[in-house]
Amino acid sequence: MVPSIAERRNQLARRLAQSLSNDFIVVAAPDHPLVLRSVDLLVGGRSGLTAVMMSTAEERRRPTLFAARLALNMMALPPHTNFVRLVVDEDKPAQTDNAFAEELELGDQRAQAALLRIVNNPAHSRQLDRAEKAQKRSEERFANTYRLARVLRRGFQAEEGLKRRGPVSRTPSRDQIGNQVNAAFFSGTPTLTAMNNLAMSEAGRWYDIVDGEAEPRNAMANALFVPDYPEVKGDPDKALRAAAFAGWVMVPSRSARSLDDVGILIERYGKLK
Repeated sequence: MVPSIAERRNQLARRLAQSLSNDFIVVAAPDHPLVLRSVDLLVGGRSGLTAVMMSTAEERRRPTLFAARLALNMMALPPHTNFVRLVVDEDKPAQTDNAFAEELELGDQRAQAALLRIVNNPAHSRQLDRAEKAQKRSEERFANTYRLARVLRRGFQAEEGLKRRGPVSRTPSRDQIGNQVNAAFFSGTPTLTAMNNLAMSEAGRWYDIVDGEAEPRNAMANALFVPDYPEVKGDPDKALRAAAFAGWVMVPSRSARSLDDVGILIERYGKLK
């Protein structure tokens, strides 16, 4: 049986932890407050951060999803993070424009030695000045988008918090609201997987990878209408933040504001300045 991504990353994490000194920390599937699907492995030490990514079966079928996950994580992690891709035979070329410090064959016995070399090497492959400027622009846009989402949510929890949650929804309908803002409508509480799929399917509209670096694109945020807000255990606002970071302003379906008002607000606050 072919090992799953979770099994592969856990095995690699154990091997790296055994090979590295106590100066390093190895985390498989690290949680990040701004993304629903993080990198597969994160190694931190005196030389900075190294993020390791492997394509899922769906990302192998649709390489644009892998590129979207990379772009989101490049914008979320510190600019000095080096990214490494581990590939298997069936992987298609990544549409990532030389964003990886190195691409290593997962089944190659030399891959772990090469990864250890990268982790221990203090030199960075990133264009740090450019990455820092891109992140600053992204952070400013995210702050406005997230603030708008929080404003539109006001009163929702007080009114709906005591009511029983309805059915979940995995696929939204799509339409356009005022000011030519694209919108998605969930009929039930969206699952986190559904939200992540939605974010990844259009992250290329919000972020791009140009000459090896992720950059925010000059695009307007989309509206995401939900009857109930999905919850992440231990972090109730994560779905709201992650949606805003990926270019979606989450709005309660029973909002007192009209669709046109939401469109006006997004056109005003949900884009690069």
